[in-house]
Amino acid sequence: MRKITAVTFDLWDTLIQEHPGGSDRLAKLRIEKIGSLLSSRGIIHSKDEIASAYKKTGDFLELTWSKRRDMPVHDQVLFMKSVLRRPPIHWGEEACRPTLPTSDP
Repeated sequence: MRKITAVTFDLWDTLIQEHPGGSDRLAKLRIEKIGSLLSSRGIIHSKDEIASAYKKTGDFLELTWSKRRDMPVHDQVLFMKSVLRRPPIHWGEEACRPTLPTSDP
């Protein structure tokens, strides 16, 4: 008998059901938070630019998933960065890392 090494669960629309309009509200919140994070790092984009990049990233993910493939979150961030890029802004690797609150000593 084989030993079970992993168990996976289908989360969305199986274990968790969204309320109607929940995705739209979540998208607006994500776009707002992405804008805040970028501007805190001196990377300024309009809300429309971020919303467009968010949509293009979602469209690309849909295409990826339709081929029964997945994309790590890091690569999703890199894709969005490529859509948002405007010379001469250079995004360092730190733009892919989550920002954790720090406290002054």
